Amino acid sequence: VVDHGMYKKYSHNSDKIKVRVHQMVNHINEMYRPLNIAITLSLLQIWSNKDLITVKSASNVTLNLFGNWRKTVLL
Repeated sequence: VVDHGMYKKYSHNSDKIKVRVHQMVNHINEMYRPLNIAITLSLLQIWSNKDLITVKSASNVTLNLFGNWRKTVLL
């Protein structure tokens, strides 16, 4: 998921965002390659209108909110 803040940071340009996300995934994949773990991107959702969860400064809270959103909306 690309949150609305990142969408604004990249001037609402979905193509630039897709390139950046693919770069990040490729970098992470290379980091895990020595462990024989492959990282792939299966879905990219861009929150272009607004964040669909409240992004908190505490990452564990945001992660829990995202997990709940994922269970109720994505799955």
